Amino acid sequence: MHRSLIVLALLQTASALLHSHTQKKWRDESKENYAYVTMKFVYGKTLGTEWEASMNNTLDDKQIEHEANKLFDPERAAHEIKKARSFKAKTQMELENDGKVPCEKRDPMRQVARLAGQLEGVGSKYPLIVYTNDECLVRLKDSLPKNIILETNFKYLPRKCAMEGKNNMHFHKLGVFGLTQFKKLMWMDWDLQVKENIDDLFDRDTNDGKTIYGQRDDWKCTGKKNVTQLWSSASGGFCSGLMLFEPKKETVDELIASQGKVCWGDQVVISRAFSGKNFVTKEPTGKVWNVWDNEIISFRGCQRKFKPKVVHHADLPGNDPGPAWKFTEQSGSEEK
Repeated sequence: MHRSLIVLALLQTASALLHSHTQKKWRDESKENYAYVTMKFVYGKTLGTEWEASMNNTLDDKQIEHEANKLFDPERAAHEIKKARSFKAKTQMELENDGKVPCEKRDPMRQVARLAGQLEGVGSKYPLIVYTNDECLVRLKDSLPKNIILETNFKYLPRKCAMEGKNNMHFHKLGVFGLTQFKKLMWMDWDLQVKENIDDLFDRDTNDGKTIYGQRDDWKCTGKKNVTQLWSSASGGFCSGLMLFEPKKETVDELIASQGKVCWGDQVVISRAFSGKNFVTKEPTGKVWNVWDNEIISFRGCQRKFKPKVVHHADLPGNDPGPAWKFTEQSGSEEK
């Protein structure tokens, strides 16, 4: 019995050392200092800087209806209103207490492991950074796929703008713009299906952090080149589902300053900060957001038309992604 315990301890130590060596290998091989990045967030006092209640300043039913009708076309507005009310009714209390749920009753690595597996499956040479405040995920670090690197220096950002309930957690993803140890990062939502290698997208010019690239918010599959004509988009045609950027500390400050009174979701804030003019002073900034072609990434309902390298399984009118892609730890995806 004693000998068995010694052998088990040695095996666990060897596994930890191997995992540590593998993570170092991924850092060393990414000589350009590029990486994919996603976020694993739980509500409650967990890892990172001092906790602030993320459900504060949430749009009420009347405000949701007003903002949705102002931001979207009638079809999308009705869908967003219904989805927001369903989220508030079913999960608000559950989400507030999520960080207190015992680790053994959750599966915190499921979504990030699936995303990492997809990147490995298409031969990506860059690691997946998981920006997280989830202690349960950190405890499982030795069991994570070899191409995952955890970033636990989590920052709770000061949100003042009123936001739609299901998007509250997404505001904190703006903190990835502060991961300045990396030259370039590619944000990935959990509900992305990676069909082909997209490492070459890192070669796009980010102009010292002044230019970002995101998905066309073309969920109606129009194929319009001028995305600002997409009336059904809350952010003027920009979707952050697959977003290339260059981390800069000053960008985080600019994002926080671009909140306004109402921001609906994170990509509204991002599009404001990179609109070319300072959101507050209206002075030129030299910043700009661009979008990928639909052949790079498109929404689930458009994949037959555009045959993209990446499919975004977002919950949109007429395009229910099904339980495999919705935001639950049991189903395995963050809904955007």
